[in-house]
Amino acid sequence: MLWLIGRADVASLKRVLLDSSWRDAIVNSIFLASIQAVVSTLLAGMMGFAMAKHDFFGRKIVLMGLVFTMLVPAQLLMPGAFEMVMKTGLFDTRLAAIFPGLFSVFGSLLMMQAIARVPDETLHAARLDGCNELRVWWDIVMPQIIPTTTTLAVLSFAAAWNALLWPSLILASESKATAAMWAANVAFNASSGELSDTSFIAAAVLLTMSPVLLLGLLHTNDD
Repeated sequence: MLWLIGRADVASLKRVLLDSSWRDAIVNSIFLASIQAVVSTLLAGMMGFAMAKHDFFGRKIVLMGLVFTMLVPAQLLMPGAFEMVMKTGLFDTRLAAIFPGLFSVFGSLLMMQAIARVPDETLHAARLDGCNELRVWWDIVMPQIIPTTTTLAVLSFAAAWNALLWPSLILASESKATAAMWAANVAFNASSGELSDTSFIAAAVLLTMSPVLLLGLLHTNDD
């Protein structure tokens, strides 16, 4: 990090900021990462609520299945996911780029542990007042686990922002490239000798990292 700051001068930072391909990549990443963070956090909250506060048939089997899936490397699932994307005609679409990250097993287990600490009495009181399960989850449970929710959202955003392998397989159009793909292209050009300006490389990496770093700092200050 210190090397990047020391190498990146004002002229190089300006060159990156004026690069239209970098701006497009940043906009694409903000859009995709924001959607993935919101959707995956909400789905994890629903799953965590079901696992923590409902004793349904097969609950232990579902829990064991969730834990087991965390042992499977994501790369092993990519061939099947890629084939499904091709058959459904979603290749080179933004939906396909974020689809694998919309459900997070880690997020579901994290939310389950947080929701398990919510007193059952408040849930029973809400049900007696006529609230359905969706309102109990949204109006009673979620406000009590805001720190966990925001932490998961930040982690999901960072994971989507830094994702490189899957978006590189799915997104063929240059206009849909993400910030990680753009930075990887800069690194490739540098390693192949086509780009030797270390100041520009440092500025490119530093500015590409800056949104995630800023979000993390803001979240730390809120805590």
